[in-house]
Amino acid sequence: MSYISKLEDELRQKLAGGEDRDAIVRWVSEKILASFKNGCAAGKADKSSGKTKSGFPVPAKAGDLPLA
Repeated sequence: MSYISKLEDELRQKLAGGEDRDAIVRWVSEKILASFKNGCAAGKADKSSGKTKSGFPVPAKAGDLPLA
């Protein structure tokens, strides 16, 4: 089961269970933040190659861009 499918199933259960809406919103926010942090950790650049673990080039930072 994919991450999104599992998240959808858990959300449906929470909605069907009559949980407090604010609690559900906080739960979803925590899930999104955890997923974002995991993605950031997985995409850390290998400083020697200049590429992320996925093989894509490291995106330029705003300060690294040449001025026109």
